[in-house]
Amino acid sequence: EILFNLVNIERVSRGISVFEKDPRICEIAQMRGPELSSEVATNTMHAGLHSLQFPFFVTENIIQIRNLEDVIVWWLNSPIHRRQMLGDYKYACTACSGKSCILVFTNFTPKSTTPKPSITEILNQ
Repeated sequence: EILFNLVNIERVSRGISVFEKDPRICEIAQMRGPELSSEVATNTMHAGLHSLQFPFFVTENIIQIRNLEDVIVWWLNSPIHRRQMLGDYKYACTACSGKSCILVFTNFTPKSTTPKPSITEILNQ
């Protein structure tokens, strides 16, 4: 809960709307928490999330930490993590397991299962 609040405090300080907690995203974060140490140790970060193959786009920031304040500083100093944490996602949840923490976020945007039409197909319609 503390990490989630720290993330939202940072978003508010930048004029960005806060993340809304969603129980489905919290379930993903809680499930992923115990997997993080192993993924960091084997340099397979995010493999567990990708293997779940959700029907919507979902992403995560993961980190091993000394304290919660360090998490925010580290994520802000990492361009890709900063972009995600301050991005236009609406729903998020955090979880920590041991020294590993995760922030999972999504807009529940469905993944397209139908191929996009080619330019020729569009022009011939």
